[in-house]
Amino acid sequence: MLLAIDQGNQRTKCALFDGEALWESWSAPTVKDADAAQLAALLPAERNGLRIGLSTVVPALLPAWSELAAMAALPLTVITGATPTPLRNAYATPETLGPDRLMAAVAAAQRLGTPVIPISLGTATVVDAVAADGVYLGGMIAPGIAIGMDGLARAASALPSAPFAVPEAAIGHTTAQSLASGLFHATLGGLRAMIAATRAELGAAAPLALTGGWAETLAPHLDGVALCDPLLVPRGIARSLA
Repeated sequence: MLLAIDQGNQRTKCALFDGEALWESWSAPTVKDADAAQLAALLPAERNGLRIGLSTVVPALLPAWSELAAMAALPLTVITGATPTPLRNAYATPETLGPDRLMAAVAAAQRLGTPVIPISLGTATVVDAVAADGVYLGGMIAPGIAIGMDGLARAASALPSAPFAVPEAAIGHTTAQSLASGLFHATLGGLRAMIAATRAELGAAAPLALTGGWAETLAPHLDGVALCDPLLVPRGIARSLA
């Protein structure tokens, strides 16, 4: 059995696979100063024959993961931007490539074929590209939705914070409505532009594979969404380590 772990800045998603078949999944908030004992709470109760595939964007936690693996006698594979996958990796600096980006691309290509555009809508907004010949090319990274919301609230003291949601109308009749509408349409417009530019360079109307905390909210407003899966990164880990 493989425990595929997608550790993001906000949440840590765990998925248990037998081969590439998903058995169960769970998640917990990411604790960026966790020790090995705290990380052990993420493991399943039954650990016989278990191995771990870890994609983390919190490098400071790697020593704790290594300590946990040694204590529990569990094989640990740390995914990096240079990990071999079914895709050919054309990223110029794989040592700087987030492993979650690569694993999402692997799963997107497996499930939808190529070309494909994997999109992560979490702490960062990431639009990536896999070419028709199965080459991972790279993509774009922009500040995530929550970062934009929080930054505006901090910089403009006269403006209240506003939740990110689909507005009832484009024209807001209160400051709260105006903020909600502006945040939504600015986010959606920027994302659509990123997708259009990526498709133009790919030379194809590639389908979209979405993941991340904002994926379900934005998916109905984007053209060509073929997949919306919160476990895209764990599925890529399972595929790469099968």
